[in-house]
Amino acid sequence: MIHEDNLLNAPAPSSHREQDILVMEIDNLRQRLNVDPYNVEMWRTLVSCADKCDDIEKSIEVYRVVLDRFPHTAKVQISQLRRITSQNSSYSVKEAEDLFRSYLKQSPSVELCNLYVTYIRDQHPLDLIDAHKFALRLIGHDRESYQLWNTYLLLLRKDTSVAGIQTLRKTLHEVVQTPLPNLPVVWSQLEALEYQISASKARKVLAQLSPACKRACEVLQTLDSHFEELNLPLGPQQATPFFPSQPTFSLLDRQVVGKWKNYLRWEEGDPLMLKDSNIAAFTSRVKGAYRKATIRMRYYPEIWYMAFKWFASIGNFDEALSFLRQGIAANESSFLLNFALADTLETRGENDQVQEIFENLISTLRDLLLSQNATNLRNDFGVVYIMYMRFARRANGLDAARSVFSKARKEVLLTPWPVYEAAAMMEYHCGGGKDVALKIFQAGMAIFRKDHEYLLRYLEWLISVNDQNNAQSLFEASVNILSAENARQLWDRWSRYNYHCGNLNMIQRLEQRMLLAYPTGAICDSQCDWPLSFVTDPPMKHFGRRHSYANTDPIAAHDLGLAMATKEMARESRHRVEEKKENGTKRSVNSRIDPGGSSESDPKRIRIDDHPIIGAKDTKKSIQKIHTNRQKLPVPAALCAFLGLLPDRKTFNGPTFDVEDMLALMKTVIIPKNEGNS
Repeated sequence: MIHEDNLLNAPAPSSHREQDILVMEIDNLRQRLNVDPYNVEMWRTLVSCADKCDDIEKSIEVYRVVLDRFPHTAKVQISQLRRITSQNSSYSVKEAEDLFRSYLKQSPSVELCNLYVTYIRDQHPLDLIDAHKFALRLIGHDRESYQLWNTYLLLLRKDTSVAGIQTLRKTLHEVVQTPLPNLPVVWSQLEALEYQISASKARKVLAQLSPACKRACEVLQTLDSHFEELNLPLGPQQATPFFPSQPTFSLLDRQVVGKWKNYLRWEEGDPLMLKDSNIAAFTSRVKGAYRKATIRMRYYPEIWYMAFKWFASIGNFDEALSFLRQGIAANESSFLLNFALADTLETRGENDQVQEIFENLISTLRDLLLSQNATNLRNDFGVVYIMYMRFARRANGLDAARSVFSKARKEVLLTPWPVYEAAAMMEYHCGGGKDVALKIFQAGMAIFRKDHEYLLRYLEWLISVNDQNNAQSLFEASVNILSAENARQLWDRWSRYNYHCGNLNMIQRLEQRMLLAYPTGAICDSQCDWPLSFVTDPPMKHFGRRHSYANTDPIAAHDLGLAMATKEMARESRHRVEEKKENGTKRSVNSRIDPGGSSESDPKRIRIDDHPIIGAKDTKKSIQKIHTNRQKLPVPAALCAFLGLLPDRKTFNGPTFDVEDMLALMKTVIIPKNEGNS
């Protein structure tokens, strides 16, 4: 039993009835959290109830549950340790110290290290200096570790021997190069010590350390700026524990992710220039930054992936894999993290573990699909099976891939058609088995015979292997089943194949059928190269499509005048641009000649008396007057030249971008700061 009153903030005395109500509330909250595990406010309430509960075992059990969900939450770890080390606890010293070591190894934080040092001071006072050394090795780089440094320096000052003074001096040299809020005070202490040791050498020593100290001060300013942007606490920590929320991928979410990435890249950039002089300190700083990031952004796989990539880049693969595994524990359905871990382990030859990763991911996605009816995940579920088949073939050959495909086929309601196509392609290209591939496609027909995308892929493959009979049969069966809208792409592909390989009678009969199916002549506007806007006669549309190839369309270009029309529209476009340029130049010259020109000298100017908002009676007419009289801004010469080269928009019949989406993308894109080393 540990008698340690100082480590426990005992809850206020309360009646038995209040405690019974508290226990009932804890049980109720745990049940509700089983249904809604991402409700962070409910988790905070649960921790608050555990803090107030007199039943130590009940509280410790709650802390365990919370830490299973949020394993690196320092506030909860500290609450648990305080209960375990309290006077009424039944836990032994060894159990408490083992738990301390476990938490300090997995997720050291400044608060946890402070508690550890306090515990050692009360339980093992002779080991206090070693405890400080141990804690500072873990978090000495952290901005908030300055108080721990202060207590360590006070301990060192008690040793007035030569060795003790040298240890103090060495420690001060280290501290003044670390970005801490109390740097000016520590620098003053170092100055006093150096002059005390040797007044003649002090100036030289301080001059050597001064650039590093200034750099640390500058880095501290940048660090504080990053922390403010990220809403990280500066100084005393918040009283309630922080629990991360699930991402919504809103604009605000993306901005927060971008800020974290900027901060992490800044730390990776080595602003303190430690790589050459102290690689261990540099690695410790970056690791601490990623630890902060993954605690706050627990449900953002891209942050975990950044940590994995950085540690892998410096050759620390154990740490890289550790971040990946922790990330997957937080984001079981993450494709990014699971695929990255599978790739890494396959590279290391640990194929059994790779198989386990795929099985676990498939199981997780299956549960999501069945429990939440998340049909949008079905294709993603299929991609996992496809990646699994690829791995199985690489690791154990085609038979292993067939075994995986066999598992996928059994999940009829969940497995999408791309899995069948991928399996068929693998058989054809890797096994050389056209017959096996054909059987797989035919097996898929039993499930996806009304899926026009699957039918198109199947038709494409039959054409590519020159299986005309099966292709003909598939086409005829498909267009009879599908609606005209869904069959468009099949008609388009089959007609292009026949134009290339069929006889004229067959082609003409096909065109007659196409006219019946699509009276307007538009078979597949999105893919057809024929300029439909220039032709209103359906038979001519089909005829033109038949006599074009790739992007070359001689009928449209020469017989229908598309080439001349394009040139004419381009010429008109250039003429309009030049006119705008000349008008802009004239306006610019006029403004220089008469910068304050009155309304009398320019009848197009609107006088203040005639302003539609201030003086006009008819607001609507006045606003129209403004729009009519408003001069357009001059277009820069370089832009005029570029616009003159562009054809008229009417000549373009390819894919277009949505303007609103493009503007939204440009507004939300995060551009990393270009900050040099301080």
